[in-house]
Amino acid sequence: MFHQERMKFVAFAAAALFCVGASQKLAAQSAPNVLYTAKGTFSANPVSGNDLLHLAGTPFIINLLIGENTKPAKSGKGWAEYDNVDMAGGVDPSRNPQAVPIKSNKAILFLSQTNSGYDELRFGFPIVVDGFALTVTSTIHMPKGTLSTVAVKPFTASVALNASDTRVQYADSTAATKLAVAAGSMNAVTH
Repeated sequence: MFHQERMKFVAFAAAALFCVGASQKLAAQSAPNVLYTAKGTFSANPVSGNDLLHLAGTPFIINLLIGENTKPAKSGKGWAEYDNVDMAGGVDPSRNPQAVPIKSNKAILFLSQTNSGYDELRFGFPIVVDGFALTVTSTIHMPKGTLSTVAVKPFTASVALNASDTRVQYADSTAATKLAVAAGSMNAVTH
């Protein structure tokens, strides 16, 4: 039972609080950093999959910190992908005072201006907890013009998140669950 509860707790941290901080390495970069922050509440029912971790209806916060001078690993006309981004996370101490830290130096950030109707931000990372490999990913559709460029830069304005434009998925090798965001906001600012 303890293992199941710990997995539920860690999966919540992984899915809901992707990146509650960044490594000292990123914070020490000489160029300004950009802090991407999303916060809100998952929709009451999953979009797909069996939500074995009971994350539906759960509040979340997501922070990802990356140096403005970071070069993309891959890029094309209107899009860029940044890989091996250092990420650290955990659960809001007000929800659980015994937070389990989650860290990855393999997080990916993808920015795109290629769709005519919206800008897109995707990010995700693999983690291993108690021997279980999990992959957490998110896709956020934002109003056109939110990204001034696909380089690491602050947003032009904060964005409202809702069930029609934001998805989060957590998966292992056998199953995946996709959740929508009922309500929330996202922004990227110089940090």
